[in-house]
Amino acid sequence: MYWMQEELLKKSLDTAKKREKEIEKTIGKLKIENHEFVEKNLDFPRHKFLFGLEIHKNQSKDGNFERKVVPKRTYPSRDRRRAYMWWRSVLLLLFKVGSYAVKANTPKASRKLRRA
Repeated sequence: MYWMQEELLKKSLDTAKKREKEIEKTIGKLKIENHEFVEKNLDFPRHKFLFGLEIHKNQSKDGNFERKVVPKRTYPSRDRRRAYMWWRSVLLLLFKVGSYAVKANTPKASRKLRRA
């Protein structure tokens, strides 16, 4: 009886160890994939997001740093500009409504409201 329980415990322990090793392998793979993903995103050209002159330091083959000026883009792409203008109009509308609410709470405005 005890011998059977011992065998079962050994088997379950072995399977648990195997499962742990598999999990560690998958975690390692995920870490590597995550690192590669981050590196790929860091390599994305920054000047696409920046407006204005940006000075990039590029290391040449002999080890010296050269300075290269990236010309600015005159305007963002049409879709981004549309989105920017839409959000700008929404925010302006919100601020305008908010400013009216603030003005309505002032004593002078409340007197005008009482008269009407």
